[in-house]
Amino acid sequence: STEHTRIPRQRVLTARGRLFVAPVKGGRFVRASRKDSVRFRDGVFAPDGKSLVALSDESGELEFVRVPANGVGNEEALTKNGNILRYQARPSPDGKWMAWSDNNRDLWVMNVATREMKKISENREGIDGMAWSPDGRWLAYVMQAANSFQQIMIYGVENGRSVALTSDRTNSTSPAWDSKGEFIYFLSDFLDDQFAPQTVVHGSFVDVYGIGVLLVGRSGIG
Repeated sequence: STEHTRIPRQRVLTARGRLFVAPVKGGRFVRASRKDSVRFRDGVFAPDGKSLVALSDESGELEFVRVPANGVGNEEALTKNGNILRYQARPSPDGKWMAWSDNNRDLWVMNVATREMKKISENREGIDGMAWSPDGRWLAYVMQAANSFQQIMIYGVENGRSVALTSDRTNSTSPAWDSKGEFIYFLSDFLDDQFAPQTVVHGSFVDVYGIGVLLVGRSGIG
């Protein structure tokens, strides 16, 4: 897998449980992880470009660690309480927060300085994408509502609360902030729902002497 850094011309590569930093054009190819007995996954650059945040199985569970991007120095454990499969971390642009989802379909936010974690998702229907505001104060994320529609929520790290940005009556996905953090762009089914109405017909196809016949009626017919 690969991940771009905000520092130009570098990428993180994760291959066979090891972390590498590779130049896009000219430069030095660096093996960032040094422990052959430990497998790493889902490496991303920290905002300063000097370290990586990745998942490590050294403890027997998948824990987040910080790894020097130049391969020099020791790793730093960021979490120690893993008991469920975690997915790739999303560090905030200011480096003060980290967000991730897990195999329970929960979404977590952690204060990097205090290591305090908070579950911010409201259900276990599923998390699909997240994006930090440029100042690191807000996290936009996609949460599947109880009715199966995807809804965009915004979490504030200062007040510790989530609010709904979009309705749960239409699918909304892929939130992205503008460079000033004043607007959020996202994809929505709203216009499709408004300008391309659909009609649902309940029925069942049957074969009558080689002729296809559609029986229609209330839900459950056939």
